[in-house]
Amino acid sequence: MKFFNWKTGILALALSTSAATAQAQTTDLRFAHWLPEPHPFHQTGFKVWAESLEQASGGTLRVSFFPAQQLGAAADHHDMARDGIADLAWTNMGYQPGRFPVAGAGEMPFLIGDSVAGSTVFHNWYAQYAAEELRGVKLCLVHLQPSGAMHSKRPITHPDHLRGMTLRPPSAFIGRFFSQLGASNVQVSAPESREALARGTADALGFPWDSIYTFGIDQVVDHHLDMPLYVNVFGLMMNQRTYDRMNAQQKAAIDEHCSAEWAGRIMSRWNENNLNARQRFIDDPGHTVHTPSESELQAWLEASEQIRLDWQADVTRAGHDAQALWSELVEALEAAGAAYRP
Repeated sequence: MKFFNWKTGILALALSTSAATAQAQTTDLRFAHWLPEPHPFHQTGFKVWAESLEQASGGTLRVSFFPAQQLGAAADHHDMARDGIADLAWTNMGYQPGRFPVAGAGEMPFLIGDSVAGSTVFHNWYAQYAAEELRGVKLCLVHLQPSGAMHSKRPITHPDHLRGMTLRPPSAFIGRFFSQLGASNVQVSAPESREALARGTADALGFPWDSIYTFGIDQVVDHHLDMPLYVNVFGLMMNQRTYDRMNAQQKAAIDEHCSAEWAGRIMSRWNENNLNARQRFIDDPGHTVHTPSESELQAWLEASEQIRLDWQADVTRAGHDAQALWSELVEALEAAGAAYRP
């Protein structure tokens, strides 16, 4: 006859209950973005962030990626996070013109010299104002891209050369900047840019150096203007209800990874890849990389002044002291050594 060992039974019950509780508390997070999975930022940015988050949560937060617009169009990713289509969504904040005027400060031409340090500064600065612009979502982090340049089918060296051209702008404000210089804009997302150039819908575009290779655009443009024309502002947004349902340990892990430190860290390798790609173009005899002369650069700087005034007008209409916000941002960038210096 076999006798029941009550101690063994209680221990087994406790272990099974503990395992069931842990399993019940595990949260699978749907992370949507619109980059192709091979993009360096997916591999060295998003995945590194997600692996660190899972570890910090004791394995109870797991991230499943939905890249390449699998859950929706690039411009819709902010609303996908708000509406719960995704738990986390990465968005270009310039893809919806006029919606995030304060965030548009980061898009201003010739503002950022160091995108890594600049991302840390910009996150801290924007976090003070994000609640008003990002209703319905939790801001995880906001960061900048590596410096973007002008890439074209024919040489562009002076602002006057844009007159009559059709350009794919990287953001709303840069699109307005192009328009002020006499260009027409064609609004397509980054993954659609190569086709627009190949078909002749666009003559040129603003893009980071490395993304020209990632999206195959090096096959349809061969002229490059080597100056840090702009950066884009990207936000990693989280569905508020997803966050609210988490336990204390999970929230602490999220809070740790939604920070200024991670804003700079998440894109540091992307920035390194961008610098390497720039050098690759310089070394490639099939491509012409033009460094503007002092007078050409001055012409670009003067031409960009109007778009900054336009940003100030937009932010003023939104109820902010635009000059105070701008001065605060510039001073913080300069203190961190992240501001652009001609």
